[in-house]
Amino acid sequence: MEVGVRAIMSAHIRFPALDPQHPATLSRKILTHYLRERLGFRGITVSDALDMQAITRHCPADEAAVQSLQAGAGMILSLGRPAVHIAYG
Repeated sequence: MEVGVRAIMSAHIRFPALDPQHPATLSRKILTHYLRERLGFRGITVSDALDMQAITRHCPADEAAVQSLQAGAGMILSLGRPAVHIAYG
């Protein structure tokens, strides 16, 4: 933070000491409370791809996108076929 990092990509890793329930990408405790409030990060937080198995084995990618934004991500990343990205006709 001291050197001016402008963007950080979250990982789908669990940090039980910070949030025993959610991976970092879906965790408000990590993305907002720890990263922004405690460490003072002011840049953009980008999720890792939400259609990866680490996420989709627990919830669908569209639900994960909402959770990630609610947790504090500024941008979400999804990979895969174009049809995956079209939520509404």
